[in-house]
Amino acid sequence: MEPDIDIAVLLRKIRTRHGYSLESVATALGKSTEGYRKYEAGKTDPTFNTLKQLAGFYGVSVLQLLAFD
Repeated sequence: MEPDIDIAVLLRKIRTRHGYSLESVATALGKSTEGYRKYEAGKTDPTFNTLKQLAGFYGVSVLQLLAFD
């Protein structure tokens, strides 16, 4: 059985490795900083459409985004 993906950890890791602030990613997605912060805190899961937006922002596919290490 594959381990569960911790979306919150993954989103924080990819953002910091690319050198972006919470505010810049939230703005690029058209979301409030507080709304995006909830994704990284694990309080809210992003929708598939949000994952597609994030993948586009980072220039990867959704599968690459979810497999980021």
